[in-house]
Amino acid sequence: MANTEKALRISLRPELQRYVREKVEAGEYDSADDVVNGALALLRRQEKLSAADLAELREMVAVGVAQAAAGDFTNFDAESVIAEGTAILKRASKKAKR
Repeated sequence: MANTEKALRISLRPELQRYVREKVEAGEYDSADDVVNGALALLRRQEKLSAADLAELREMVAVGVAQAAAGDFTNFDAESVIAEGTAILKRASKKAKR
């Protein structure tokens, strides 16, 4: 299906132009168009958060803050998280081979 809409021409501030070029040069995107389209898609998803979504998120954060203030949390470091993740992946791989 051919795109019949007229192309939109935009201007970016120099720092945003550099950012777009860096993303393309790093191979994260195929073109400047892809960077801008990706950014706009993310903005659209962000704007779609409803008041109910935000209220639920705020409640979850409040619960977590209250738990932390009460000392109800677990200390961890990056190494333990990596080790646990590796173990989970190994178990999943073994299940998949069965």
